[in-house]
Amino acid sequence: AAAAPSGELAAYRPVAVSSTAYAPTPGEFVVDRLASPGVRGSGWRAAARDDPQWISVDLQADCQVTRVRLAFEADASDPVFTPPATGNPAQGTTGKEILSSYALAFVVETSRDGSSWTSVYRTTAGTGGVVDIPLTRSVTARWVRMTAQRRSR
Repeated sequence: AAAAPSGELAAYRPVAVSSTAYAPTPGEFVVDRLASPGVRGSGWRAAARDDPQWISVDLQADCQVTRVRLAFEADASDPVFTPPATGNPAQGTTGKEILSSYALAFVVETSRDGSSWTSVYRTTAGTGGVVDIPLTRSVTARWVRMTAQRRSR
């Protein structure tokens, strides 16, 4: 029998998303191993519309999932870009402000069939950046989904 996959299970796997903000930030950026906090445009960005927004990764086989790592483009220390009501949109900025967000409230779920989902982690106090989530117990799953119920911006 073939050995069960281990290591970074999501790398280069198929991704589905609820929405995408614009072409340069597709869901596939989440699994290309290049997403990095602080590097703008290196990950998926959901459209600026009502939450919830979600992303799911198809691991393409049943795998033992023991932890989930999320890398948000922004974190709580990033200055927020707020354009002026009129005039030059860059007026009064330092150039470091961002439009990116991170999930304040989110849930991580797993599934074996892509239809029935089981919550394995939930928070209402997300801080963005890199979030390592060790699961309390190993879970057999083919799909992993993160649903952002409320975003920072």
